[in-house]
Amino acid sequence: MKPTTCQQANFKSRLFYLIYALATFSLLYPLTNLYADKLNQITPLPTVAGFNPIDIPFIDWMILPYACSLPLFIASFFIMRSYSQLIRLTHRLLLVTLLGCLCFYWLPLSFLSTNDHTTALLNNTILQATNNDCSNDSYWINGYQFVVAQLEYKSAYQCAYQLLHTVDKPYNQLPSLHVSYALLLMVTIWHSLNSIINKVALATLSLLIILSTLFTWQHHLLDVISGIFMAGIVWLIDQYLDKNHQDITKSSIIKYLVVGVSGFLVIQILPVVFSVSLWTPLSSNLWNQLWSPLLKIIGYYWLLSFVVLAMAYHWHKPSLFSKINGRHSVSSYLLFAPVIIIYRLMWWLANKMDVLQIPTEQTIIKINHVLNNDLNTNSNNNLDILATAKLTSSAVQDMEPILKNYQHIIYLDVGCEINASFAMLSKHHANSHLSNYHYLHTPMLDMTAWNRQEYDTIVHYCQQLTDIIMAISLATSHDNLSNKSHDAIEKPAHKPILIISQCVMGWSRSVTMLACIMAYFGHSPKEIRHYLLTHYPKSHLDGILDDELLQCLSQHLSQEKTKIIQRNN
Repeated sequence: MKPTTCQQANFKSRLFYLIYALATFSLLYPLTNLYADKLNQITPLPTVAGFNPIDIPFIDWMILPYACSLPLFIASFFIMRSYSQLIRLTHRLLLVTLLGCLCFYWLPLSFLSTNDHTTALLNNTILQATNNDCSNDSYWINGYQFVVAQLEYKSAYQCAYQLLHTVDKPYNQLPSLHVSYALLLMVTIWHSLNSIINKVALATLSLLIILSTLFTWQHHLLDVISGIFMAGIVWLIDQYLDKNHQDITKSSIIKYLVVGVSGFLVIQILPVVFSVSLWTPLSSNLWNQLWSPLLKIIGYYWLLSFVVLAMAYHWHKPSLFSKINGRHSVSSYLLFAPVIIIYRLMWWLANKMDVLQIPTEQTIIKINHVLNNDLNTNSNNNLDILATAKLTSSAVQDMEPILKNYQHIIYLDVGCEINASFAMLSKHHANSHLSNYHYLHTPMLDMTAWNRQEYDTIVHYCQQLTDIIMAISLATSHDNLSNKSHDAIEKPAHKPILIISQCVMGWSRSVTMLACIMAYFGHSPKEIRHYLLTHYPKSHLDGILDDELLQCLSQHLSQEKTKIIQRNN
C-alpha cells in the first residue's frame, strides 16, 4: 500500500524516487553535453564569460566541495522524513533538471573561447596555482581542454580533475545545475534537520559547492547567477503546485513534463549525434531539407502534447480529450496522438501480462436507487454496477452470460486516453437493440485526486446518469400500462439496469466512479469502502478517492429535495 503523505517514508519509496530523479539527470545531462560537443566539432561554440578568467584564482582543493554535489544529491533522499517531503524534494530536482537541460539544448555554450592569448594566460595562472611544469608546446592547445589534457598535475587532486574532465566536458554552462541543486537541496533538507550544527554544516557545504564552480573553473559568474535565478523559479513553481494540488495530481503533472522534455531532447539530439559520428555532414542538402526539419517538428509536437496534458491536470480539464460514441475525435488525435499511442501500448502490454480488470459475476455490485419513488411507477429500482478495463474482443464474448441478464446497459466512459469498448460491445450482441445501450462520456484524468474540487464535475456526471435512468423508468412504466390496457399476458419482472464504468486498466478511475455513483444514491463512505473491498480488493485507490467527496455526494440528493420543498412552501 502506498503511504500517505504524512507518514514516514520507507526505504523502498526513498530508493524509488532517488532512481527516478537520478535516472532523469543521467539521461538528459550527458545527452545535452554530448550534443554540445558534437556541435563544437563543426563550429566552435560561443562563451558567456562575464568576467576575465584570470581575475578568479584556480584553487585546486575546491574540487572537494565540487565533488560533494552528487553525494549530497543522493543523501538528501534518505534525510527527508515524511513521504510528502520526499515527493517535494523529487519534484524540485526533476523540475530544475528539465529546465536546465532545455537551456543547455537551446543555448549550447563552451567554457572558454579558442583564443591563443587567453590559453597562454590560463596556462601561466594554473602553473602558479599548482606549482606544476608544462611542456613548451602545450601553450597552443584549443581552449579549456588544453588545461585538462596537457597539464601534468603534481597535486594530490590530479586524478580527481582528470576524472571530472573525462565525464563532464566543458559545456552545459548556463545555468549552473551545481548551483541550482545546492540551493534547492539546502532549502528542502533544512526543515528535516533538528540540530543547529547540522543546519550550519548544510549551509556551509552548499555555499562551498556554489563557490567551487568558480574556483575550479567549471563555470563563469553569469552561470552561477542564472543557476541561483533558476532555483528560485523552481521553488516558486513548486510552491504554487503544492498550494493548488494534492501530491498524486502534482506527481502526474511532473511525470508528464519529464516524459515530454525527455522525449523532445532525445528526438532532437540523437540524430545530430549519430549523424556526426557516422560522418554525415549536417550541412548536407538531404539533412537540411528533409530529416532535420521533420525531426524538429516531431520533437516539438511531442513536447507540446505532453505540456498540454500536464496543463490539463493543472486546469482539471479532462474534457480536452473529446470523444464521439467512445472514439476520440479528430481534435483529440491532433493534440494528443503521442499520449494516445503510449496509453494504447500500455494497455496492450497489460493485456499480454493479464493484469487488466476484466468483469465477472463477482465484480457486480447490486445497489438500490430511490429516484423512481417520486414517479408513482412500478418499475424496478435495482441497479447493478461494475468496473472494467478497456475490453478485448475475447473479453466482450466472455461477457455474453452477464449482459443477457439486462435489458438496458449504461456505459460510462471514464478513461480519456484510449477509445472505449462501447461500439464493439453494442455491435457484438446482435440480438440486442442498440437503443438498449446508452453511452455517457464521463472523462477523468489518470492518477489524479478525486476530492472536493471535483464535486461539481461528479455531480454533473451523476445527474446525466440520473436522467438516463429516469427516462428508462418512464419508458418501462409506459410499456407496463400499455400491456395492461391490451390485456397482455403478464411478463416476467423487469431486469435491472447495468452500469458499466470503464477506464484504461480498470483499477482506479472506473472503480472510483462506482464509489461516486453509490455515494450519489445515498450510500455512506463506510458502506462504499466495504463494497469496494469485497468486490475490488486489488483496486488502486490510495491517494485518489477522498471520503470528504463521498460524504458530500451522499448528501446531495437529500439537500436538493429539501431545497425543492422549501421553494414549494
